[in-house]
Amino acid sequence: MDVVIRQQCTNSFRREGEYWSLTHAADVVRLKHSKGVRYLAELLSRPGVEVHTMQLTAAVRQSSLGPVLDGQAKAAYRARIEDLREVIAEAESFHDIVRAGAARSELDALARQLAYAVGLGGRDRQTGSAAEKARINVTRALRTTIARIGQTLPVLGHHLDTSVRTGAFVSYQPGPAPAFTWQCDWS
Repeated sequence: MDVVIRQQCTNSFRREGEYWSLTHAADVVRLKHSKGVRYLAELLSRPGVEVHTMQLTAAVRQSSLGPVLDGQAKAAYRARIEDLREVIAEAESFHDIVRAGAARSELDALARQLAYAVGLGGRDRQTGSAAEKARINVTRALRTTIARIGQTLPVLGHHLDTSVRTGAFVSYQPGPAPAFTWQCDWS
């Protein structure tokens, strides 16, 4: 009978001033402090725990990035819609179906764009939330940091690339074998 021996690799991730030392097996890589490195240290210190990106970025309020269309753009859209309605009425009175059809197509496209920008009761739709911005920024920072680690330590880079889950919630899921344990210190 074969016996499977799972070797547990103890690794460390320590902040030393403006740099972080990441030790894996006998190899050490030093990384300049960045948000991505700090996010990774946080995840490695809590394997298997999902953390919302808003917690990592310490954003406290849910604000948006602004309306899809500003007031001036909406006014321009509405003016063009009125112009197109007049063009359609005139084209139909002259039995010009080609001109009327082209104007209707443009009118439909503008109406769809306005409907996307304006919600119920004429309220502006917002382009993005702070949570979405945090998700994008945390994912980018983590992937950049992992790629930097992978350039120096390809095996560890691959492990982190496949073990760090990103999205609205991020986590470090090390998998069953070989088990990686981390000693993290950033005080």
